[in-house]
Amino acid sequence: MVGVYTGTDKGNANLTIQDGTNSTSVYAYGVNTIQVSSGTLTNDGNGKVSITTGGGGGGGTISGTIISPQVAYGTANDEIGGDGNFTWDSSNELLTASYGKIKNIYEVYADVNITKGQAVYITGYDSGSGKPQVALAKANSSTTMPSIGLATANITAGQQGFVIFSGQINGVNTAGTTANDTLYVSRTTAGALTTTKPTGATKRFKMSEEWFK
Repeated sequence: MVGVYTGTDKGNANLTIQDGTNSTSVYAYGVNTIQVSSGTLTNDGNGKVSITTGGGGGGGTISGTIISPQVAYGTANDEIGGDGNFTWDSSNELLTASYGKIKNIYEVYADVNITKGQAVYITGYDSGSGKPQVALAKANSSTTMPSIGLATANITAGQQGFVIFSGQINGVNTAGTTANDTLYVSRTTAGALTTTKPTGATKRFKMSEEWFK
């Protein structure tokens, strides 16, 4: 079905509804309700129109409860939640997370396959995504350094992902090291971190609960 408004006077405009199988037209004056997929578009009679749609994942009614001054975040499809430790002070324009760590991350475009926790450096700029391009850092050459951070998850070559440069990252294998060790970008294995300080240009990471947990 195709609906088209005709006329110049908003108060007297017509909605023409045409059946695609024939040329018959029906002119509907004072339309009250039009079915829209699984929802409705309704006129309350006072010139106001409301639209209600069905389905989940952004099409239904959002449920959940938060209190001031909590910051709302999605907990499931069409559900929001809040946390007393995650708040917004509108008077001072201050976002507060009273426990945990806030991550500072870059969104990047991968030149190669990258594994979570590997160190990367910037190779250029991808005009298609508008993101910096990255590849695996290696401390044996100034052309593959400095590292800008660690991949927060696996990134397939040609896809976008995230790199953390400040904050906390979980689930990274740090076998052979202990808390508060100083880690460096490896000279021998691209993307790897090591306790062995390389010669020349280096980029080190402080291993602690700030990074790994």
